[in-house]
Amino acid sequence: MNRKIAILFALVLFCVASAGCAQKTAQEETPIVTEMTFDIDKDGEEEACVIDTGPTSGIMSFLLSAKAENTLKYCSMVTVIPDGTPTFVKVGKETRLRLLPLSEEKSIDFSFSAADGELVLTPCGENAAYWRQRGSLPLSARSYIKERHAVTPSDQMQQKIKNKEYVITTPYVETTLSGFMVANNTYAHRLEITGRLGGAAKNTTYLVLANREDITCDETWRASGLSSNTDDYFDPKDAVIVGYKLFT
Repeated sequence: MNRKIAILFALVLFCVASAGCAQKTAQEETPIVTEMTFDIDKDGEEEACVIDTGPTSGIMSFLLSAKAENTLKYCSMVTVIPDGTPTFVKVGKETRLRLLPLSEEKSIDFSFSAADGELVLTPCGENAAYWRQRGSLPLSARSYIKERHAVTPSDQMQQKIKNKEYVITTPYVETTLSGFMVANNTYAHRLEITGRLGGAAKNTTYLVLANREDITCDETWRASGLSSNTDDYFDPKDAVIVGYKLFT
């Protein structure tokens, strides 16, 4: 009897292990793609789309952003319940967002569209009915953009300089969690860095978005394009100059 029980117990363990391996294999068979260029809002023009970890380092949420011509067009903070890994997938000719839950829940696909200037994610695919029957969806999305700052038009630049106001040279946005973004890059700080270049009649204050606060004026003017050495330019993931103003 004890031998039969031992054999039965071993078979149960084997089945559980096999199921776990099968699930792991299914997860591993879906490559994680976080950058893809496609027409996310169906307007006839392709956008460079990125899935990023966002303000919670990828725990229970992520950022979904899309840029066109280096300008951030959409950015949504997506909350995930249960926690899971997002990826872009191609299903036929359609690009979808697929969520791979870390639990034993089934994965689910979302199609993309846009309404009122924001991205809309709609459950689709073979597992959509499963999630609807549960009475809840595995994610919710809301805009991550609080305020947009556009490039200063050329016919307004002289008046801005005269009024000692910032001339915006690179479009950027403020986020709902007190951060900043240019294209698909995120920054924690907005710095005002002031100095006077050799021989200049006026001081210059550079408006810099950055992920560190110790950037110097010497670094900044070199990165502004005045240095002939491109190694002096900022890495876009670390910092970017978005504007300037002049004053005496």
